[in-house]
Amino acid sequence: MKTTISILLCLLCQCLFSPSFAAPIPRTGPMHIEGRIESITWSPALFVRGKGVYVNGKWCPMSGSLGHDRTIPARYTIILQNTKVTTAPSADPSRSFKNGSTITLVINHPEND
Repeated sequence: MKTTISILLCLLCQCLFSPSFAAPIPRTGPMHIEGRIESITWSPALFVRGKGVYVNGKWCPMSGSLGHDRTIPARYTIILQNTKVTTAPSADPSRSFKNGSTITLVINHPEND
């Protein structure tokens, strides 16, 4: 009886806490967005050194992506207010923005522009 309960408990945990919750977010759109531009900001490319510690004078990076160097690309950040959103008939309305909402757009800048 104890073994049966343990197996059922394991199956329940596997069903409730499955990796499917970490699945990618489905894409939004297609849609047409109009609104008043509240602000536009420019952020240059930024180099971020990987994190780590020195142990006995030797650099030991953290495991995973935290220990890797990375470059955050140059980008524009545009904030739209008082938006009017028109979705295409083929779009899922639950995956769309609502009219009147504030929308923040981040547009990566091309490398060699």
